Amino acid sequence: MGNLFSKFFGTVGVIDSIRVTLVMSFWSTLIASMLGIFLGLVLEQTKFPGKKLVVRVNRTLMGAPPVVIGLLTYMLLRKILKKLTTILKKSKKYGINLNYGGNEYGDKTANGFNITK
Repeated sequence: MGNLFSKFFGTVGVIDSIRVTLVMSFWSTLIASMLGIFLGLVLEQTKFPGKKLVVRVNRTLMGAPPVVIGLLTYMLLRKILKKLTTILKKSKKYGINLNYGGNEYGDKTANGFNITK
Protein backbone atom coordinates (compact mmCIF):
# COMPACT_ATOMS: atom_id res chain seq x y z
CA MET A 1 0.00 0.00 0.00
CA GLY A 2 2.86 2.38 0.81
CA ASN A 3 4.35 1.81 -2.63
CA LEU A 4 1.02 2.61 -4.30
CA PHE A 5 0.71 5.84 -2.28
CA SER A 6 4.21 6.99 -3.21
CA LYS A 7 3.57 6.07 -6.83
CA PHE A 8 0.63 8.49 -7.10
CA PHE A 9 1.60 11.14 -4.57
CA GLY A 10 5.38 10.88 -4.55
CA THR A 11 6.06 13.38 -7.29
CA VAL A 12 6.77 16.99 -6.45
CA GLY A 13 4.09 18.31 -8.80
CA VAL A 14 1.25 16.35 -7.21
CA ILE A 15 2.29 17.22 -3.65
CA ASP A 16 2.72 20.89 -4.57
CA SER A 17 -0.70 20.94 -6.26
CA ILE A 18 -2.34 19.47 -3.16
CA ARG A 19 -0.56 21.99 -0.94
CA VAL A 20 -1.59 24.95 -3.08
CA THR A 21 -5.18 23.69 -3.18
CA LEU A 22 -5.37 23.32 0.59
CA VAL A 23 -3.83 26.75 1.25
CA MET A 24 -6.14 28.46 -1.25
CA SER A 25 -9.17 26.66 0.19
CA PHE A 26 -8.28 27.74 3.71
CA TRP A 27 -7.73 31.41 2.86
CA SER A 28 -10.73 31.71 0.55
CA THR A 29 -12.97 30.14 3.20
CA LEU A 30 -11.60 32.45 5.89
CA ILE A 31 -11.99 35.61 3.77
CA ALA A 32 -15.46 34.64 2.52
CA SER A 33 -16.60 33.83 6.06
CA MET A 34 -15.38 37.14 7.46
CA LEU A 35 -16.94 39.14 4.64
CA GLY A 36 -20.18 37.16 4.71
CA ILE A 37 -20.67 37.43 8.46
CA PHE A 38 -19.83 41.15 8.48
CA LEU A 39 -22.09 41.99 5.53
CA GLY A 40 -24.88 39.81 6.92
CA LEU A 41 -24.76 41.67 10.22
CA VAL A 42 -24.72 45.03 8.46
CA LEU A 43 -27.66 43.99 6.30
CA GLU A 44 -29.63 42.85 9.33
CA GLN A 45 -28.91 45.84 11.55
CA THR A 46 -29.27 48.76 9.10
CA LYS A 47 -32.18 50.21 7.17
CA PHE A 48 -31.58 51.71 3.75
CA PRO A 49 -33.51 52.22 0.53
CA GLY A 50 -33.55 49.07 -1.58
CA LYS A 51 -32.92 46.72 1.34
CA LYS A 52 -35.78 44.43 0.29
CA LEU A 53 -34.27 44.11 -3.19
CA VAL A 54 -30.81 43.32 -1.79
CA VAL A 55 -32.27 40.68 0.55
CA ARG A 56 -34.33 39.17 -2.27
CA VAL A 57 -31.32 38.96 -4.63
CA ASN A 58 -29.20 37.49 -1.83
CA ARG A 59 -31.76 34.80 -1.05
CA THR A 60 -32.20 34.01 -4.74
CA LEU A 61 -28.46 33.54 -5.22
CA MET A 62 -28.19 31.37 -2.09
CA GLY A 63 -30.98 29.12 -3.37
CA ALA A 64 -29.70 28.84 -6.93
CA PRO A 65 -27.67 25.76 -7.80
CA PRO A 66 -23.95 26.43 -8.43
CA VAL A 67 -24.26 24.96 -11.92
CA VAL A 68 -26.83 27.60 -12.90
CA ILE A 69 -24.66 30.42 -11.54
CA GLY A 70 -21.64 28.96 -13.36
CA LEU A 71 -23.61 28.73 -16.60
CA LEU A 72 -24.77 32.34 -16.31
CA THR A 73 -21.21 33.48 -15.59
CA TYR A 74 -19.93 31.50 -18.57
CA MET A 75 -22.55 33.03 -20.87
CA LEU A 76 -21.74 36.55 -19.64
CA LEU A 77 -18.00 36.08 -20.07
CA ARG A 78 -18.49 34.56 -23.51
CA LYS A 79 -20.37 37.65 -24.67
CA ILE A 80 -17.75 39.97 -23.23
CA LEU A 81 -14.88 37.99 -24.80
CA LYS A 82 -16.62 37.93 -28.20
CA LYS A 83 -16.90 41.73 -28.14
CA LEU A 84 -13.28 42.07 -27.03
CA THR A 85 -12.11 39.73 -29.79
CA THR A 86 -14.08 41.71 -32.36
CA ILE A 87 -12.53 44.96 -31.17
CA LEU A 88 -9.02 43.49 -31.27
CA LYS A 89 -9.54 42.06 -34.75
CA LYS A 90 -10.70 45.45 -35.99
CA SER A 91 -7.60 47.06 -34.49
CA LYS A 92 -5.24 45.33 -36.94
CA LYS A 93 -4.94 48.59 -38.81
CA TYR A 94 -3.24 49.99 -35.70
CA GLY A 95 -0.65 47.23 -35.73
CA ILE A 96 -2.07 44.87 -33.11
CA ASN A 97 -2.54 41.31 -34.32
CA LEU A 98 -4.35 38.66 -32.31
CA ASN A 99 -2.01 35.79 -33.20
CA TYR A 100 -1.56 33.91 -29.98
CA GLY A 101 1.67 31.95 -29.79
CA GLY A 102 3.54 33.65 -32.59
CA ASN A 103 3.29 35.54 -35.82
CA GLU A 104 3.74 34.55 -39.43
CA TYR A 105 7.54 34.50 -38.93
CA GLY A 106 7.33 32.13 -35.95
CA ASP A 107 8.33 34.75 -33.36
CA LYS A 108 6.82 33.91 -30.00
CA THR A 109 5.59 36.66 -27.71
CA ALA A 110 5.01 36.64 -23.97
CA ASN A 111 1.39 37.72 -23.97
CA GLY A 112 0.20 36.48 -27.34
CA PHE A 113 -0.09 39.88 -29.02
CA ASN A 114 2.25 40.82 -31.81
CA ILE A 115 2.90 44.51 -32.38
CA THR A 116 3.83 45.24 -35.98
CA LYS A 117 4.64 48.66 -37.34
